[in-house]
Amino acid sequence: MELSILLFEKIVSMALIMMMGYAARKAHIAREEQIPLISSLMMYVLIPCMVFRSFLMPFTTERFHAFLLAMAGGFASQFLFILVAWALGRSSFHADSTEQACLAYTNCGNLLIPLINSLLGPEYVFYSVPFLAANTIFAWLHIPMLISGQFRPEWRKILLNPAILSVFAGILFFCLRIPLPGILSDTIASVSSSIGVFSMLLTGMLMAGIDLRSVFMNVRYLIVSLMRLILFPLILILIIRITGLSFRSDMFREVLMVVVMGGAAPTATVVLVMSNLFGGKAELASAISAMTTLMCIVTLPLMVLVYQVVC
Repeated sequence: MELSILLFEKIVSMALIMMMGYAARKAHIAREEQIPLISSLMMYVLIPCMVFRSFLMPFTTERFHAFLLAMAGGFASQFLFILVAWALGRSSFHADSTEQACLAYTNCGNLLIPLINSLLGPEYVFYSVPFLAANTIFAWLHIPMLISGQFRPEWRKILLNPAILSVFAGILFFCLRIPLPGILSDTIASVSSSIGVFSMLLTGMLMAGIDLRSVFMNVRYLIVSLMRLILFPLILILIIRITGLSFRSDMFREVLMVVVMGGAAPTATVVLVMSNLFGGKAELASAISAMTTLMCIVTLPLMVLVYQVVC
């Protein structure tokens, strides 16, 4: 319960920063043409630094086992979400390709990891990195095929993605126990600490370009958003409870909680980007991303609370 309250307070704090970005865009202090610059800084500098920093801790067998568990949980949960979204596409709900992508992929890079870093610290970012890796790899393999109907994997973009490169570099430094000079460590820590602010300002600026009133009046958008934020994480929690994995040790419980937080995050902004690139419904992806980002202020702490009670 205490963690859920702290999580709620932190999300509200981040939401207030998001409103600053919204107000700055509406007041023309920040302009639309500046958004790609901030997005590039997030993707190529801030997120890689934060991911790499999470590996800069003493190597222990327990941490290594926790990372392997997080890796298994991250890839398994991402595959589960793709499967459930596919099933919804063939059910009476008839989720189209863009809706399936909105349901299956979460904003773990721009929202969840900054949130975990601020609330729980770098060690928990270490546990969330595998979910980010799974999300990124599956997104570049699956979403283009889902939207365009053609399988054309972007291997170069996957392997050279800054977040993936930072994971590889982090694993190397962690497993080989390579020390980092203090000045470099301090620099990376300083850059990493700013990611939460940049992420929320960027989200607010993006939302300022959307008619939020019409978005929340659309029942279909609301149903898809509730599925993303409540149904999908509940399915994940149910599977964890049935398997009993969270009861094996405190370490298992903490790592799986991070996986659940990844599964309860709002729709990934990469869905919007790929909808523009491959002919999907960009307006729908943008609307659901905005709606889920606002709604997760309530639903994300709720899902963590459910996990703590059930698992």
